[in-house]
Amino acid sequence: MFVFFFFSFLFFFFNDTATTEIYTLSLHDALPISVDIQSGNDGTGNVSIAGGVFVSSDDITLRAGNGNGGTTTAIVDLTNNPTFRGSGGGASSPVSFALRQDAAISDGDIPATARFGGGVSGMSYTLRSDDGTVTVSTAGNVAGSGLVLQAADGVTTTSALTLNSLSIAADLDTDGVGNVILGDAIDTSGSNGAFSSTGVGFDSTGAAITTGNGALNINHSGAVTIGEALSSGTGTMTVRAGNDGTGDLAVGNFGLTSNNITLWAGNGTGGGATSALDLSANPTFNGAGGGGTSPTNFTLRQDAALADADIPAAARFGGGVSGMTYSIQSNDSTLTLDTSSKVTNSTLTLVGNSGVTTNAALTLSTFTITGGNVDINNTIDTSGSNGNFTSTGGDFDNTGGAITTGTGSLNITHRDRKSTRLNSSHTDISRMPSSA
Repeated sequence: MFVFFFFSFLFFFFNDTATTEIYTLSLHDALPISVDIQSGNDGTGNVSIAGGVFVSSDDITLRAGNGNGGTTTAIVDLTNNPTFRGSGGGASSPVSFALRQDAAISDGDIPATARFGGGVSGMSYTLRSDDGTVTVSTAGNVAGSGLVLQAADGVTTTSALTLNSLSIAADLDTDGVGNVILGDAIDTSGSNGAFSSTGVGFDSTGAAITTGNGALNINHSGAVTIGEALSSGTGTMTVRAGNDGTGDLAVGNFGLTSNNITLWAGNGTGGGATSALDLSANPTFNGAGGGGTSPTNFTLRQDAALADADIPAAARFGGGVSGMTYSIQSNDSTLTLDTSSKVTNSTLTLVGNSGVTTNAALTLSTFTITGGNVDINNTIDTSGSNGNFTSTGGDFDNTGGAITTGTGSLNITHRDRKSTRLNSSHTDISRMPSSA
């Protein structure tokens, strides 16, 4: 057993291998800024706090167990209903409160908000299971907090949660077991708080996520299902599946609202080449202004080949695609664009690691192509905005299509090229070395 006192009781730390029972926590008349109580650091002991006990500090951590691995049963037992207060005592709450144990944390293990002198609203609140799962079902227990949910084997929420922010990490031990399942709405818009989630699978069926203008970031190794609306206003929205190269991203018939949206399936160039986006349910994409507006920036990215059918119609964007910065990428295969209206007057970037083919006459603001071989089979026109045309990659062939940029620059840098009908006041056509 170790007890440390520093700086006139500014810090209190208790660490024991056995079960720890707290009947009275009294540090004379000084209230510590930090209280850290741990039992079972060999994986066997529990923390138990008796009824009627008041623990007062701005920073409280209660921990049972030795972290991931070894035994999985150590718990923090708060069934006797102790009370947690901030340094102000009475009706104050800790600034930060963490409950961490090896065993799973069920909803019944989470103390009621009445156990905190001033409630939990505004508090930084961490619930962590080092060897199991975390489940939150009672919204009032965490309402208004900056909530962090961490688990080795998965996180589930079953009720609508209104929070300052929410951060989820569901696969702490990176063993491939750790899904996130959201059963009802998540709302952090009152504070423009961020939402983030990592883990294996992700499913938000029935759970809209609204952050106001806070960032919304979903980054998972497995399959991701977006089963309700997402909204982050002026905050960035990034939804990624298969960051290990294995999972797909499916978006249902719901609205995604943000000025900056990235939808990504896969781990980028190299590794797996099969992760794909599924937008067949026809979701809609809006800017921060809601219906009738479009994102300022929109990126569609996957490891697998991208066919024209995989690219959403312009009608899927609240204000169309004209003027939008639009990036479409296949990181491990080819990209084919057949329908001009899907990209008309956008600032367009096409990336196809194994090649890019355009078969439609395209009118754009600017046009950038990166990848393998580039085959342009119809006209490209950026002259309306005097926009630039740039292409880099392997072979280049625009035999089937003139390229017109007005006064915009025209730059083609490829290993080999067969170029005809180029019209620009600034044209640069160069051949890369054969080793490129």
